[in-house]
Amino acid sequence: MLSFFDVYYVAIKAFFFYGLLTAIVKFENLQKSWLLIALIYAGGAAFLSWVWLVAAGRVPFPEWQRWALMNAGISLVYFRLITWFDEGVLFWTLLLLGMAVVWF
Repeated sequence: MLSFFDVYYVAIKAFFFYGLLTAIVKFENLQKSWLLIALIYAGGAAFLSWVWLVAAGRVPFPEWQRWALMNAGISLVYFRLITWFDEGVLFWTLLLLGMAVVWF
């Protein structure tokens, strides 16, 4: 169960993710920079998780490193797919699957 402290972490991560997602959908020039957007999200999520989880002593460092690498890989795949399928049913499906990316 999430504590009140964890709710802030997930909320900040979700707002950050959907802010980047809105920017990439709204501005067509950013769709060409999907790699940069994915790395910005992965770096931001890693920073947030470091502050909330590792620095607080709740998660060991090697586990956090594995999580950060998996998160970077998932965000790279997600943002690449969202730029490929920029409209239609697959776009909306990917948009809803963004919730799973945030919860990971």
